Amino acid sequence: MWILCLLIHALADQKRHDYSPNEEVILWFNKIVPFNNPQESYAYNKLPLCRGERKERLYSLALGEAIEGYELYDSEMDIKFMNNIQIQPFCSKNLNHEAITILVNAIKRNFWIQMYIDNLPFWSEIGKEDENTKDIFIFSHYAFIISYNNSNIIKVQVMPGNPIRIYDSKRSSRDITDISFTYSVSWVPTDIEFRHRFDSYLDPGFFENNVHWFSIINSFVLVILLCGIVMLILYRILNKDIERYESQSDEPMDLAISSGWKQVAGDVYRPPDLLIFFTILYSTGWMLAWLIAECIITCILHPMYSERGEFAEMMVVAYSLLGIIGGFRCGEYYCRNQGKRWKTAMFFSALLYPAFIAIIGLLLNAIAVMYSSTQAIPIVSMLEILSLILFVYLPLFIIGSLFGRKYRLRYPAIQKINCISIPILKEKKWYSEPAFISLLGGLLPFGSISVEIYFIFTSFWNYKFYYVYGFALAGYFLFILSLICVSIVATYIILNSEDYRWHWVSFISSGSVGIYLYIYSIYYYFFKTSMTGLFQFSFYFGYTGLASITVFLIAGAIGHTGSQYFVRKIYNNIKFD
Repeated sequence: MWILCLLIHALADQKRHDYSPNEEVILWFNKIVPFNNPQESYAYNKLPLCRGERKERLYSLALGEAIEGYELYDSEMDIKFMNNIQIQPFCSKNLNHEAITILVNAIKRNFWIQMYIDNLPFWSEIGKEDENTKDIFIFSHYAFIISYNNSNIIKVQVMPGNPIRIYDSKRSSRDITDISFTYSVSWVPTDIEFRHRFDSYLDPGFFENNVHWFSIINSFVLVILLCGIVMLILYRILNKDIERYESQSDEPMDLAISSGWKQVAGDVYRPPDLLIFFTILYSTGWMLAWLIAECIITCILHPMYSERGEFAEMMVVAYSLLGIIGGFRCGEYYCRNQGKRWKTAMFFSALLYPAFIAIIGLLLNAIAVMYSSTQAIPIVSMLEILSLILFVYLPLFIIGSLFGRKYRLRYPAIQKINCISIPILKEKKWYSEPAFISLLGGLLPFGSISVEIYFIFTSFWNYKFYYVYGFALAGYFLFILSLICVSIVATYIILNSEDYRWHWVSFISSGSVGIYLYIYSIYYYFFKTSMTGLFQFSFYFGYTGLASITVFLIAGAIGHTGSQYFVRKIYNNIKFD
């Protein structure tokens, strides 16, 4: 799987173009974005600014670029490699009242233009608002500073200048204005190698500061200590329980103490309630857990921030290929629990999560279309994704499910499942209530990754390139450890209260970390960002909601797997009559 994804990455690796002197260098206008709303992007041609007119020079988008909302237009600026330009006319614009109103609103909302040269992104303000007079100015000159090393472009900067007032706050006037736009180009040699040219986009002062290091080390020590304490306590308690049960086995039935987790031995291997639905969640969670692990390791081996849309494309392709793992888990788990409707389980397990993503995606896409945003995914790209699902993902899922049915694990043949289940105690101690255990369980796993969540949120919502995948891998490892510990403790508590319904408790107690993630996203939106408007609100909570559901499934599947091992282990170690 990783070899296939690395091959995909290699095919889309940095396109190293060796320029010749005076060779044409294309400057692409991409999207315009209000600084505080990173998802609210619009096509550059929505503003009455200079742009190229040759439609044949429009950039053909790859799948990942279309998903991430790119829309590139050739600026048609006359830029030649190593050819300095002092001041060159770009275009002249006769701005009427409507055009000025559009520009004034864009500048007030702090819109920025994203541009590309040789796959290097850079940004420029459209204009500025005077803090004192509240007059609005538009920049009419762009000074490009391009650094090069031999025949390669290494760095691009733009410095907007020559502001022209288009709105007088005192007169509240937006008169018709003729503006001549110009640009200049300066070529500067540099010693930076091509393979290091993206280093200037990274922010080691933010991602690699002492706080980040201290937090990850602190989380590591905390999780290891807690896991050790939990394992030690459970080991001692279980040993005492087993010794007590063994001593009781020789006593007459009326003298034996009948309480504790041994009493549900004849029911503990009962299938969970709503077996098909549980299988859907379990198999989907396992597939997504592998997807996250694959993405992190692939990014460690080959960082994916240097190519537009590469990460999104890798996620789609990897998800399709991992269908075989989801199918295997579905077939294995459902048949191990003696399910009879395996085709129904396979069908819904394969399609429920993609359908959920499709519903969220279509709703957000409808909002993007309503706003005429570049975030609206084209029909062609939707068909590409659908083709991957139908012709790659589904066949692999079916194959995996058939293998899972054939090579499934079997519960130990210690004792037959009782024909009639034992009654559940109605009165329990407060800490044995399934609802309490389930909700409280997610706190520790969330605490183990809370620091990394902050950095991931900040990079995604604040124009930073996330590149510290080693931190992400360490956080993922700690996350898995904490999930297993929490789920095992929850399972022991529920079994010791003589309640055999441990499956859902083990899943939800670890999966509830997704609830805390969504609560954190609400806090982050209101206290860590300056986002405004329905568009950004919808996309923010749509994305974070999808992420929270995904984390819920991953955490639940990992936790439940740990609990399955725990249950088999403890019931293997006692003798039954």
